[in-house]
Amino acid sequence: LSLDNGKETNKESTTLEPLHFSYNIKSETTTQRRTATTMAPSITREIVFFFLAGVGSTVAWTAVLSNLVYYTSIFGTISFPVLNVAVYFPLLPTSLAQAFWDTHYDAMFGSLGAFSFRGSIAFFFMCITTLLIPLARHSLPLLTTMTFIIGTASAILYGTLNQLASLVFPDSGALPAAYTSGLQASAGLVLITSLGTGFGGTQQHGGGVRAEWEFYGVISVLVGVSWFAFVRLISTSHSVRRSMDMRDSSLTQQDIASLSAPFLDDNSNNEAKESLGERMLSSSSSSSSLMDISPSQPLPTISDTDVTFLFLWKRTWPCCASLIITVASSMAVASSFNQTKSTNTTSDSLPRILFYVRLFSDLLGRPATLLFPPRSVSCVGLITAARLIFVPLFFLDVNNTLVLGDWGMIFGVAAFAFTSGYVATGIRQLAPNALTDTRTEVTVPKQSSLINVSFSMAVLLGLVVTFVLLLKK
Repeated sequence: LSLDNGKETNKESTTLEPLHFSYNIKSETTTQRRTATTMAPSITREIVFFFLAGVGSTVAWTAVLSNLVYYTSIFGTISFPVLNVAVYFPLLPTSLAQAFWDTHYDAMFGSLGAFSFRGSIAFFFMCITTLLIPLARHSLPLLTTMTFIIGTASAILYGTLNQLASLVFPDSGALPAAYTSGLQASAGLVLITSLGTGFGGTQQHGGGVRAEWEFYGVISVLVGVSWFAFVRLISTSHSVRRSMDMRDSSLTQQDIASLSAPFLDDNSNNEAKESLGERMLSSSSSSSSLMDISPSQPLPTISDTDVTFLFLWKRTWPCCASLIITVASSMAVASSFNQTKSTNTTSDSLPRILFYVRLFSDLLGRPATLLFPPRSVSCVGLITAARLIFVPLFFLDVNNTLVLGDWGMIFGVAAFAFTSGYVATGIRQLAPNALTDTRTEVTVPKQSSLINVSFSMAVLLGLVVTFVLLLKK
């Protein structure tokens, strides 16, 4: 302070204030740069772990279904659709169970422990069952039962890891793309294993008992490796742990009381919005300044009891509709591969070729969403409608009404599967944007469960179409 003609002036304050402001900006910028630098290797490691966990989620049943020619030669044409039902039917009840009860048990036992337990149990049963599949080489009921166990374990992993991917780095589409890419990339490992062991093809040329044990033994080891990657992801990732802690903080005892009745009316959701506004005003008024709020501190969130599945459906139904149409048409086509016939009457390899072409093309479509991200749900809807053109052409060829030829069928399946992978992954990336003001550590996994239920319903719808067409022949 100094006196100038009897007036007080504050020279020090006028000079220090801008310096103090400049220091804050510099400090925050440095922090942001450090954060960006430290996140880069972290998310790379987690991308690898999610990819490997995705491989393990599907490699076992992919191995079973890849032998469609072998099992068709033993059990008949009906075997492949039946095995598809055994793989995919558990998706619906598992998705519903996860939608209703996962949040409850996460709150009761802690999100990190609950996620770890569900994943490890699923990997354990998948690993053991896969190893014992050769015991069912002459029994379709036993083979179907074992495949059902694998399908159930896969469904648990599908729901668990999709929820986890939606929680960690929610603003990035990298983790959902990595996991779903791993789901399809398992086909490459299955193909390599089949070529290495010599198992596959028809009953006469599919390899002996030893080759079958070697084939499923290698697949069981691959499941074990994926299990190890999952455990490392859960136990060593600081980002996963931080996401689980934030989720636990959002799950209050008040939420648990009404989790058993998640379908509420719109009045509850209106009250939720009003409650959120009051909480945000209260939070902002109680803060001394904006600088007191840390960027990593979660904003006031809407309670899990306030945002219901009915409310989420109204926000998410365009995404769910595109997913249902895409997946149902894909399943109807894929589960009919063993009915296709090559123009070369001396070859029986076309069904296996189509099987792998579908999986590899689907795989390429998933990371394509990172290179060419879908702009909107409307854009995805247009792709969904356009790809349906192939469905009637495929079944006309199967019924010998229209002959596409081997190459026409292969290129058609490739384009059809590529767009399927692109749409399915794009939906996962776009869906959280529909939540806007209700996007929290609780509602995002809840929305993921809703999408999982839609996916499982679409799979069963596609299989129903396959059986109807098969019975009409």
